[in-house]
Amino acid sequence: PDPVQPGEVVHVTLTVTNTGTTDAGLVTLELDYPENLNLLGFGLITDGGTCPVPYCTSGETVTWDLGTLAPGAGKAVSLPPVVSTGTPDDTSLSFDAAVLEDGAPTASASQSVKVQSNPGLDLALDENRDPVAPGETLIYTLSYGNRSATTILDLELRLPLPPGVTFIS
Repeated sequence: PDPVQPGEVVHVTLTVTNTGTTDAGLVTLELDYPENLNLLGFGLITDGGTCPVPYCTSGETVTWDLGTLAPGAGKAVSLPPVVSTGTPDDTSLSFDAAVLEDGAPTASASQSVKVQSNPGLDLALDENRDPVAPGETLIYTLSYGNRSATTILDLELRLPLPPGVTFIS
């Protein structure tokens, strides 16, 4: 969800895909564990992700050794950190990731969520695949809701599509 509330789980999923034409060997994924999240034990990190000590804490790097990825192959990993109680409103939690092949950086990505202790509205957008090849179908799921106790009238929800994407109902 975005925004997230203190005490709420942030479901983080990272996907690495080999878009090249040859095998990618010794692939490693690294995620900087941001501030304002609770400690995270290894048992909650999927696919053998590790931190320097038996749990992840702010400022550390979560590392996954993904091995070799064939052309077009991908691997998804995840972790469920919890926003620390007392995190101030409007704090941005930035999840910065890097992919390395044989120790050399090959790609990076970043995604942020805002902390808001009592948001009136809730909005989330998820896609069914990333990356997507030209001509493939991409499905967006838009979830929304009113968390407040007040009815909100005349509210309009718009979803501009990225360049190169066509709407099909």
